[in-house]
Amino acid sequence: KQWYQRRVRAVERLYSDYLYFNGNMYGPRENRTAMSFDEAVRAELARFVTCLSQNNLRMCCYSSENNPKMRLHLGIYICYIRDWYELFAENMIVITLEDYSKQPLPVLYRIFNFLNVPQMPLAELSDYIKSDSKKNTRSKSDSSKGGMLKNTRKLLQDFYHPYNIELAKYLRDTRFIYRYK
Repeated sequence: KQWYQRRVRAVERLYSDYLYFNGNMYGPRENRTAMSFDEAVRAELARFVTCLSQNNLRMCCYSSENNPKMRLHLGIYICYIRDWYELFAENMIVITLEDYSKQPLPVLYRIFNFLNVPQMPLAELSDYIKSDSKKNTRSKSDSSKGGMLKNTRKLLQDFYHPYNIELAKYLRDTRFIYRYK
């Protein structure tokens, strides 16, 4: 059995990815700003739209020739979930990071039940959750850069929205249609 966790809020995932990654993938970390993110997003959106005009979605998401520095394609979850379901059929559950963050115990128990493994004792599981709770947070230096520009956020929301609708239809679960504020 397989379980799969993906954060459906692709917009936030992409900005976090941009701020977090080391190396020269996005240039030196100290030079990454909301404005440089906006420029990278616009360039990648143009490249991705061009790819889609010549190829199908799966090709644009997976091809190493289409694997850019800005990992926009990773937020098109329907592309990957569809393939996982093809391989694992009904032997798979999808868990969102939002669900796990809000209610980790029920989500973990659901995973244990799905995998048909013994559940950990509540005290041990609670200790694990407490120790794991801060691993996916922005650093002080990244936090000081602030959030992404409103125009960039809207651009990405508009881009991902049809794919999130498609994912929700495919999974028959409206939780996957993220309602932007």
